[in-house]
Amino acid sequence: MPKYVANEILSHNGAPVHIGEKLILTEKQAEALGDKVSPTPEAVLEQKTVAELKELAKEKEVEGYSEMKKAELVYALVKE
Repeated sequence: MPKYVANEILSHNGAPVHIGEKLILTEKQAEALGDKVSPTPEAVLEQKTVAELKELAKEKEVEGYSEMKKAELVYALVKE
């Protein structure tokens, strides 16, 4: 699953990566690229606890959030 998104045009294996395209990078690669990439919304949400995700889901009025597992919460919040 892609964990980063390009913030500017990059080159990867000789092919262009356009702004907004998702990338699979290691943390070390992402650190080396600095502000040229940022974590995807999914990656940011995956770092949160289930309690934090449920609070966000409650705020966004996601139906059935209280019975959801972590992966379901992340998916529901991303598609919002």
